[in-house]
Amino acid sequence: MEDSDPGRISTAFDVILAELRAEVDAVNASGARAFASGDIERAKQVLVSADCLGSFREQVLFLRREWELLSDRVTLGIERDAGLRPWRNRLRPGERTPEEAYREPILRILEQLQGRGPARLVLEEVHRRMAAHLTPADLQATASNPRLPRWRIAAQRMRLEMIREGLLRADSPRGVWELTDAGRAWLAAQPEPPAEGAVAVCGER
Repeated sequence: MEDSDPGRISTAFDVILAELRAEVDAVNASGARAFASGDIERAKQVLVSADCLGSFREQVLFLRREWELLSDRVTLGIERDAGLRPWRNRLRPGERTPEEAYREPILRILEQLQGRGPARLVLEEVHRRMAAHLTPADLQATASNPRLPRWRIAAQRMRLEMIREGLLRADSPRGVWELTDAGRAWLAAQPEPPAEGAVAVCGER
Protein backbone atom coordinates (compact mmCIF):
# COMPACT_ATOMS: atom_id res chain seq x y z
CA MET A 1 0.00 0.00 0.00
CA GLU A 2 1.29 3.45 -0.84
CA ASP A 3 2.07 5.87 1.97
CA SER A 4 -0.57 8.48 2.67
CA ASP A 5 0.15 11.80 0.95
CA PRO A 6 -2.48 14.47 1.81
CA GLY A 7 -0.59 16.90 -0.45
CA ARG A 8 -1.81 15.04 -3.52
CA ILE A 9 -5.41 15.82 -2.62
CA SER A 10 -4.56 19.48 -1.97
CA THR A 11 -2.90 19.59 -5.40
CA ALA A 12 -5.98 18.04 -6.96
CA PHE A 13 -8.14 20.73 -5.36
CA ASP A 14 -5.80 23.41 -6.73
CA VAL A 15 -6.09 21.97 -10.24
CA ILE A 16 -9.89 21.83 -10.04
CA LEU A 17 -10.07 25.39 -8.72
CA ALA A 18 -7.79 26.67 -11.47
CA GLU A 19 -9.90 24.95 -14.13
CA LEU A 20 -13.09 26.35 -12.62
CA ARG A 21 -11.58 29.84 -12.56
CA ALA A 22 -10.68 29.48 -16.24
CA GLU A 23 -14.18 28.27 -17.03
CA VAL A 24 -15.76 31.21 -15.19
CA ASP A 25 -13.53 33.62 -17.12
CA ALA A 26 -14.45 31.96 -20.42
CA VAL A 27 -18.17 32.13 -19.66
CA ASN A 28 -17.89 35.78 -18.60
CA ALA A 29 -16.07 36.58 -21.85
CA SER A 30 -18.82 34.82 -23.80
CA GLY A 31 -21.43 36.88 -21.99
CA ALA A 32 -19.54 40.10 -22.74
CA ARG A 33 -19.41 39.21 -26.45
CA ALA A 34 -23.14 38.46 -26.48
CA PHE A 35 -23.86 41.78 -24.81
CA ALA A 36 -21.60 43.67 -27.22
CA SER A 37 -23.38 42.09 -30.18
CA GLY A 38 -26.77 43.11 -28.85
CA ASP A 39 -27.92 39.59 -27.94
CA ILE A 40 -29.20 40.61 -24.52
CA GLU A 41 -31.15 37.41 -23.88
CA ARG A 42 -28.08 35.27 -24.56
CA ALA A 43 -25.98 37.54 -22.35
CA LYS A 44 -28.43 37.09 -19.48
CA GLN A 45 -28.34 33.29 -19.84
CA VAL A 46 -24.56 33.27 -19.85
CA LEU A 47 -24.40 35.47 -16.74
CA VAL A 48 -26.67 33.05 -14.88
CA SER A 49 -24.33 30.21 -15.85
CA ALA A 50 -21.34 32.25 -14.66
CA ASP A 51 -23.01 32.86 -11.30
CA CYS A 52 -23.71 29.14 -10.89
CA LEU A 53 -20.10 28.30 -11.71
CA GLY A 54 -18.87 30.92 -9.27
CA SER A 55 -21.06 29.49 -6.50
CA PHE A 56 -19.81 25.99 -7.24
CA ARG A 57 -16.21 27.19 -7.08
CA GLU A 58 -16.89 28.73 -3.66
CA GLN A 59 -18.15 25.35 -2.47
CA VAL A 60 -14.97 23.69 -3.73
CA LEU A 61 -12.92 26.36 -1.92
CA PHE A 62 -14.75 25.53 1.29
CA LEU A 63 -14.12 21.80 0.80
CA ARG A 64 -10.43 22.45 0.23
CA ARG A 65 -10.19 24.39 3.48
CA GLU A 66 -12.03 21.61 5.29
CA TRP A 67 -9.60 19.10 3.81
CA GLU A 68 -6.63 21.18 4.98
CA LEU A 69 -7.92 20.90 8.53
CA LEU A 70 -8.68 17.21 8.19
CA SER A 71 -5.31 16.45 6.63
CA ASP A 72 -3.63 17.93 9.70
CA ARG A 73 -5.92 15.77 11.80
CA VAL A 74 -6.98 18.92 13.62
CA THR A 75 -10.72 18.48 13.14
CA LEU A 76 -10.92 14.75 13.56
CA GLY A 77 -10.72 14.78 17.35
CA ILE A 78 -10.26 11.00 17.29
CA GLU A 79 -8.13 10.04 20.22
CA ARG A 80 -6.53 6.86 18.99
CA ASP A 81 -3.09 5.42 18.49
CA ALA A 82 -1.80 2.41 16.60
CA GLY A 83 -1.27 0.40 19.76
CA LEU A 84 -4.30 1.55 21.75
CA ARG A 85 -7.98 0.62 21.72
CA PRO A 86 -10.07 3.74 20.98
CA TRP A 87 -12.00 3.64 24.25
CA ARG A 88 -8.87 3.78 26.39
CA ASN A 89 -8.42 7.49 25.62
CA ARG A 90 -11.99 8.62 26.02
CA LEU A 91 -12.59 11.33 28.60
CA ARG A 92 -15.39 11.36 31.09
CA PRO A 93 -18.05 14.10 30.78
CA GLY A 94 -16.82 17.37 32.26
CA GLU A 95 -13.12 16.56 31.93
CA ARG A 96 -12.66 18.95 29.03
CA THR A 97 -14.17 22.29 28.08
CA PRO A 98 -17.05 21.98 25.56
CA GLU A 99 -16.29 23.26 22.06
CA GLU A 100 -19.20 25.70 22.30
CA ALA A 101 -17.28 27.62 24.99
CA TYR A 102 -14.79 28.77 22.34
CA ARG A 103 -17.42 30.38 20.10
CA GLU A 104 -17.80 33.78 21.73
CA PRO A 105 -14.10 34.29 22.60
CA ILE A 106 -13.13 33.63 18.98
CA LEU A 107 -15.75 36.03 17.64
CA ARG A 108 -14.92 38.73 20.22
CA ILE A 109 -11.23 38.53 19.39
CA LEU A 110 -11.91 38.87 15.67
CA GLU A 111 -14.20 41.82 16.37
CA GLN A 112 -11.34 43.55 18.23
CA LEU A 113 -9.07 42.80 15.27
CA GLN A 114 -11.39 44.77 12.97
CA GLY A 115 -13.04 41.61 11.69
CA ARG A 116 -10.08 39.45 10.68
CA GLY A 117 -6.80 38.16 11.99
CA PRO A 118 -4.10 35.50 11.65
CA ALA A 119 -5.14 32.13 13.08
CA ARG A 120 -1.97 32.04 15.20
CA LEU A 121 -2.79 35.34 16.89
CA VAL A 122 -6.45 34.43 17.42
CA LEU A 123 -5.54 31.11 19.03
CA GLU A 124 -2.91 32.72 21.27
CA GLU A 125 -5.53 35.19 22.46
CA VAL A 126 -8.12 32.44 22.97
CA HIS A 127 -5.63 30.65 25.23
CA ARG A 128 -4.89 33.83 27.18
CA ARG A 129 -8.54 34.60 27.80
CA MET A 130 -9.60 31.08 28.65
CA ALA A 131 -6.49 29.99 30.58
CA ALA A 132 -8.20 30.21 33.97
CA HIS A 133 -11.04 27.95 32.79
CA LEU A 134 -9.11 25.28 30.90
CA THR A 135 -8.93 21.87 32.57
CA PRO A 136 -5.87 19.63 32.83
CA ALA A 137 -7.38 17.51 30.05
CA ASP A 138 -7.71 20.61 27.83
CA LEU A 139 -3.98 21.22 28.17
CA GLN A 140 -2.99 17.66 27.30
CA ALA A 141 -2.08 16.56 23.79
CA THR A 142 -3.92 13.64 22.17
CA ALA A 143 -2.44 10.48 20.72
CA SER A 144 -3.51 11.50 17.20
CA ASN A 145 -2.07 15.04 17.59
CA PRO A 146 0.88 14.85 20.01
CA ARG A 147 1.93 18.43 19.21
CA LEU A 148 -1.50 19.99 19.80
CA PRO A 149 -3.35 20.37 23.11
CA ARG A 150 -7.03 19.50 23.20
CA TRP A 151 -8.12 23.12 23.69
CA ARG A 152 -6.49 24.12 20.41
CA ILE A 153 -8.16 21.27 18.52
CA ALA A 154 -11.51 22.23 20.08
CA ALA A 155 -11.05 25.87 19.01
CA GLN A 156 -10.21 24.77 15.46
CA ARG A 157 -13.30 22.58 15.36
CA MET A 158 -15.44 25.46 16.62
CA ARG A 159 -14.04 27.63 13.86
CA LEU A 160 -15.07 25.04 11.27
CA GLU A 161 -18.56 24.84 12.78
CA MET A 162 -18.89 28.64 12.62
CA ILE A 163 -17.89 28.56 8.96
CA ARG A 164 -20.72 26.09 8.37
CA GLU A 165 -23.09 28.36 10.26
CA GLY A 166 -21.99 31.39 8.24
CA LEU A 167 -20.49 33.27 11.19
CA LEU A 168 -16.97 33.10 9.74
CA ARG A 169 -15.93 33.41 6.12
CA ALA A 170 -15.10 30.25 4.20
CA ASP A 171 -13.08 32.07 1.52
CA SER A 172 -10.53 33.91 3.67
CA PRO A 173 -6.85 33.53 2.76
CA ARG A 174 -5.21 30.48 4.26
CA GLY A 175 -4.21 31.08 7.87
CA VAL A 176 -6.65 33.99 8.30
CA TRP A 177 -9.92 33.89 10.24
CA GLU A 178 -12.55 36.46 9.32
CA LEU A 179 -15.97 37.52 10.61
CA THR A 180 -19.04 37.69 8.40
CA ASP A 181 -21.95 40.10 8.83
CA ALA A 182 -23.83 37.20 10.42
CA GLY A 183 -20.99 36.78 12.90
CA ARG A 184 -21.16 40.46 13.84
CA ALA A 185 -24.95 40.20 14.22
CA TRP A 186 -24.55 37.18 16.50
CA LEU A 187 -22.15 39.13 18.70
CA ALA A 188 -24.44 42.15 18.81
CA ALA A 189 -27.21 39.93 20.18
CA GLN A 190 -25.07 38.73 23.12
CA PRO A 191 -24.82 40.43 26.52
CA GLU A 192 -21.87 42.78 26.73
CA PRO A 193 -18.92 40.85 28.23
CA PRO A 194 -16.54 42.19 30.92
CA ALA A 195 -13.87 44.48 29.49
CA GLU A 196 -10.87 42.66 28.01
CA GLY A 197 -7.46 44.02 27.22
CA ALA A 198 -6.76 44.91 23.60
CA VAL A 199 -5.41 42.17 21.37
CA ALA A 200 -1.68 42.67 20.85
CA VAL A 201 -0.56 42.61 17.22
CA CYS A 202 2.76 42.59 15.37
CA GLY A 203 5.38 43.59 17.88
CA GLU A 204 3.06 44.96 20.56
CA ARG A 205 3.71 42.04 22.92
